[in-house]
This record gives sequence, C-alpha cells and structure tokens, in this order.
Amino acid sequence: MAPKDYINARGNTNESKVTIDGEPYLPFLSADPTDLDSVKMVVAKVFGIAEWQSFQVTSVTGGITNKLFKVSGLHQSGDNKSGHDKIPKAVLVRIFGGEGMIDRDIENATYAALANQGIALGYFGRFQNGRLEEWCEHMRSLGVDEMGNPEISIGIAKSTAQMHSNFSVPEGLREHHDPSKPPTLWTQLTSWLDQALKSKFQNDGDTRRAKNLDLPKLNAELEWLQTSVISKDCKVGFCHNDLLAANIMWDAETKKIQLIDFEYGGISYLSYDIANHFNEFAGGTDGDATPDYSKFPSIELQRAFVVEYLTTTSGGSAPSADVVDALLKEIKGFVLANHLVWGLWGINQAATEGCEEFDYLKYGSYRIQEYFNVKKEWS
Repeated sequence: MAPKDYINARGNTNESKVTIDGEPYLPFLSADPTDLDSVKMVVAKVFGIAEWQSFQVTSVTGGITNKLFKVSGLHQSGDNKSGHDKIPKAVLVRIFGGEGMIDRDIENATYAALANQGIALGYFGRFQNGRLEEWCEHMRSLGVDEMGNPEISIGIAKSTAQMHSNFSVPEGLREHHDPSKPPTLWTQLTSWLDQALKSKFQNDGDTRRAKNLDLPKLNAELEWLQTSVISKDCKVGFCHNDLLAANIMWDAETKKIQLIDFEYGGISYLSYDIANHFNEFAGGTDGDATPDYSKFPSIELQRAFVVEYLTTTSGGSAPSADVVDALLKEIKGFVLANHLVWGLWGINQAATEGCEEFDYLKYGSYRIQEYFNVKKEWS
C-alpha cells in the first residue's frame, strides 16, 4: 500500500489499530526506550496478546539512529487479533530515531515490500514510533574487521547483487522509488548541506567545532563531483545505502549473509552502494566515533568483490577485465560523494540528537576530512 494509508490512519482517531501493508499499524501507540514495560506493551498490542508481563527484553547493540530490543517469551495462545497464523518466539523491536531525516511512512512501506519479497527479514507490524521485525536466532551482525574476510566479502557481494537485481518496487511506492527518475543523491546532499548550514547546535563547543569545518566550501565540491567526477550514465536501481558491518548479518555455520536495516534504502547509483560499503571498512560508527581508513579494502579485495557482484547480476557469466575496471572506476568516484553524505549526516545528527551518547560531530568531521584526503589522490 502507498504511504498515504499511514497518513490517513493517523487522521482517524476512531481506529486505534488498522491493517496496512498486510500487517497491523497502531498509529497512537508509542514505545519508550527507557521503559522496558513499554517495549513489552507494544509487542503485545501489535500481536493482540493479553498477557505480556512475562516477556523478556534485551537491549540489542549495533543501532545508532534507532534503539533496538529483542523481546522473547511471546505467548503462543491468547487473544491474537493480528491475523498472524503463528506468533514468533521472539521479535526485534525497532524504535525509530533520527527524527526529520527519514520519512518513516515511505521507509516502513519499503521495508514491508522488501520483507514480502524475501530480501529483508520478516515484518510483523508498526506502532507510532517503531516496528516489529523478525528475530534471527542463529545469526549475528558482523564485526568491522570481518568484512575484510574474503569468504564473507564474497557473500556480501552476492547479497548486494541480488538486492540490486531482484527487488521489484510495488506500484504504490513507484512515485517514491522510480528508477526512471534521477537518483536523489544530489538532491539529498544539497538538502543536507542546507540543513547543516542552518543548524543550531546544543552547546557552544559543538557550535565552534561545526564552524571550524567551513561547511560553505562544500557547495563547490558538490558541483565538482556532479560535473567532473560522476558520470550521468551510471546504472541506477534500489540500493541499501548503508552497508556497514552492523547492518550485515552472518551465520557462521551456513555461511548465509542477510542484509538488514534498510531505512536509508532508495533509488540510487548501484556503484554508490558498493562505494558506501567499502568506506564502512573503516568503522567509526560506534565507540569513540573514529574511523580508521587504513582498513579500506585493498584493490585485490575490491576486485574480487566486483567480479562476484557482476557475475551474480549477470546470472553467472564472468565479467571481462574491462567491465571490472570500469565499475571499479565508478566506485572510486562515489567513494568521494559518500564521504560527504555521511559527513553531513553526522553534522545534522549532532544538531538534532546531540553528541552525548555518540559524538556525531566528531564522526562527521572525520568523514569530511577524509573526502579531502581522497580528493588529493583523484586522477
């Protein structure tokens, strides 16, 4: 269904629970991430379970924008009004963050479609400020250094190629994810730069740090990237746009890779998605917010990734060396653009969320500085 159905549901105060995208939506029920009973309650209400006090709640690490919880011990009986044939033993509760930077109606409808097509994990329903997703008991998120494992990297390349090739945008979402229209990369960058230039930070120290970045100079960089670096002929399609370690699940026994957390997903340049993944080898989205760009993948690992990616997208045909080299060149250009995307994301998150729990401003500063470091090597 189209995102307008979510808007209509919020406008009808007589209905506290409706079905959208095939699952329950409770537009007036919110979860408080500081109150575990509140987290239990949203699970019970979505599934229509009367007894919820015995649920077990565990905080899940790995989220920056969102708060994540595993809720287990769900009852298999009771007043189930959700329409599910079977209530799962456990679910992931995602409580949204990053207010104002993501359209949650579009994002949620997109996630439901991805889940329905077997690309994302299962979707069980949405409440006012979050949703319920499938919990994978035997999988875990990758560590940053594990992305450089050749076997794992090949699996990521294959999963990325399958997403790029196989996701069919539903009719109701084509106005938001239309591959016939130019990707939103440049409009997003322009919008986020405008937002960053107008941002008011939460203390004087953050204000000084942001001013020292000299953000107005990035207007010229965006122009240079569009006119001199990125070809207008690069292939486009639905992209994840956030393929960092925490968003890649791994089953060590089956060797299966599962991509998760598609909240930044949308139509973009396919090679941008790969560039974003390569930049994430540096980490920095946890701990002290300091990426280490000495971990950027070697040209040998990049080439192996691209060969597997192209082989998968072509249905098994091995690519020529020229085709591999051409994609590697595209990716190199998008590495630059990607630094500005996440640099500006960090600046804007610092303004809206503050830097107490995570130093968004420090992370954003590193990404912008690395843009200029990589630009020196551009040829």
